[in-house]
Order: sequence, then structure tokens, then C-alpha cells
Amino acid sequence: MAFSRMDFAREEILNPIDALEDMLSGESDWSIARPSEAELVIACPGQWATYQLHCFWQGDVQALHTTCMLEMRAPARLNQEINTLLAEVNSRLWVGHFELSREESSLMFRHTLLLRGIGGVSHEQIEDLVDVAVGECDRFYPAFQFVIWGGRDPQDALAASLLETQGEA
Repeated sequence: MAFSRMDFAREEILNPIDALEDMLSGESDWSIARPSEAELVIACPGQWATYQLHCFWQGDVQALHTTCMLEMRAPARLNQEINTLLAEVNSRLWVGHFELSREESSLMFRHTLLLRGIGGVSHEQIEDLVDVAVGECDRFYPAFQFVIWGGRDPQDALAASLLETQGEA
């Protein structure tokens, strides 16, 4: 489908990394580093681990990309099992996806927020971005752990990790 091109004044979005840094700087148990004007690295405590959330602003396409590292390595001998688990996990996600870095054999959750045409990023969008990344890492961390360290079958690992207990012990 072809779209006609209209002359609109290009609206530049302020760097959302600034807003992200301002918002999260009040979190006392979070470590924040700003390696560059377009990048922010945050140590986010989760239920199972402290995750490294890397946020990158790509100004030319007005996109905020996030990568949340699970800080666990997958041995090459488990690539088939990990890829099976990744497919199962990703089929349950509405936003973002998990992947295995081939260079480092590390697991990560990735998501990109497109901001073109909306004039900026809201406080709620930043909250959602961080909450979804940390929440999904917490939700599926045990499944990856069961496969990598427990030697479990991907489907069994996923079922065990998503098992919700009822009542109190």
C-alpha cells in the first residue's frame, strides 16, 4: 500500500533517556549508569535476580529500545532445548520477546517502544516499559533455570515455572 507524503513539521522528541533517568534516580536499591547521552544501564532487583536493563534511544527512528539481561549463560550443548523453550515462552508474550545472544550465550528480554509522532514519552510508558521487562524476566526466569541448571525438558520446565500455588502453608 502506498501512502501519500504530506508536509508535516518534523516533531523531534526529547531524549526519553533523560526522563527515564530522572524517574528512576529515586529508587534507592537501583544502580543507574549513563554510559552515553543515548544509553542508560539500570540494575533492577527482581524476584529471582538483579537484572541489567539496558535502554537505548535511537533518535533517527525515534525508538526507545530496552534489553533486560537475565545474567545466566546457556551452554551450547543446550541450544536445542533453549530454542524450544524460547519459542514456547515467546508465544505467551503480548509485548517484547526473549532471545539468546549467540555471541555471549546469554538470555535477554527485548522490547522497543516506537515514539514517532506522539511528541514524547509519558511517565506511564516508562513505568510500563520497566515493569514489563522485569515482570517477564521474573515470570520466566525459573523456566530457563530449570532447563540450564536442572536439566529439565523445556515443556516441563515451563509448566513448573508457571504453576501457581494456592492457599498458605
